[in-house]
Parts: sequence; structure tokens; C-alpha cells
Amino acid sequence: MSKKWSILLSLLIVPLMLTACGDEDKPDDKKNSSGIQLPQTFIDQESGLTVQYPADWVVVHEGGGIAVVSSQAVLESETLSANDLGVIIEVNPIASLSAVDLDGVFTAFTSAMTAANDGTTVTPPTSLKIGTTDARRITITHPEEGDAVLIAWLTDGGTSVLSVMGVAPQGKLSALEPYVMAIANNLKYTAP
Repeated sequence: MSKKWSILLSLLIVPLMLTACGDEDKPDDKKNSSGIQLPQTFIDQESGLTVQYPADWVVVHEGGGIAVVSSQAVLESETLSANDLGVIIEVNPIASLSAVDLDGVFTAFTSAMTAANDGTTVTPPTSLKIGTTDARRITITHPEEGDAVLIAWLTDGGTSVLSVMGVAPQGKLSALEPYVMAIANNLKYTAP
């Protein structure tokens, strides 16, 4: 999978030093309303994440996060081919006990992404629900790297953020988003 997308997610997460906390009201079944089957479960004791994912997909623990991808070839490739899909989930320690402003996080991320002036476009944040929790969603298009969707929501009384980013070749975001939503809605976090 393109290293650029891991770097892009880090631009949002690492500088802000955010973490996932709390156990949201998430469905216990392994299928969400989109009908995506998530029969496999990966438990990462180090990060405290439990991720449900599709049967033919591959999971790898990358640094402080987890990548769930549609094939082993995605992990080994610098670019995405036509049918490649991937989801990146990261957990990082929080830098401050002050409340996190989710809209401010996305505004800063959008500014950083478009400042490179490399043709990257970022949509304004839109609201959605992950379980019963308010969340935000943006899409990112890079002319050479492909498309991405980033979803984040506040937990732990507004002092933490959990983020899930999906990456796909250009024009394939509609195929990816049901997987991102299914994984996000079934994601569990327990403090290690």
C-alpha cells in the first residue's frame, strides 16, 4: 500500500498525539447495515484494538496502528492497483488533557494537505454517526496516489479521537467506503 497514505494519516494523528478511548455502543454482530461480512477478528493487545474484517483480507500491525488490506500485494506495493483497498487504524498517546475540537482537527488537516499545492483536494467535513457517536468524514483525492476517506470521532468525554482511514485507487472510493464504515462501526477499544 502506498506509504503516502500512512504518512498522510500521520499528519493528522501524530502531531496532535491523539488516542482512542472508551467502548462505544457498537454492534456485536459481524455484519453492518451495508451487508459487509466481517467474519475475521484481529486483537492487538498492544494498542487495545479489536478489529473485525472481511474473510479474504490481510491484517498487519504497523507501528502504533493496524492496516487491514484486500490482499498481501497491497502491503508490498508502492501504488494501488485497480482492485486494491485498504484501511489504516492508528492509536497514539494524547498530548494534552484538554478537550479536542474535532472540527478544528479536520480544519488543520485540510490546510496541511492542500498547502503542498500538489493537486490534493480535501472535501469539507460532513457529520455522520459511528454507532451512537457523532463523527466527521472527509474525502481526500491525490492526483497520483488515489482517493481516501477519513472518519474520526470523539470519545472519552471529548479528550480523545479514534480515526479510521480507507485508501483506494482513484475512482474506487464508492467501493471502499462500505468496508470503512463496517470496520469503523465494529471497532472496539480497550485500554491496554
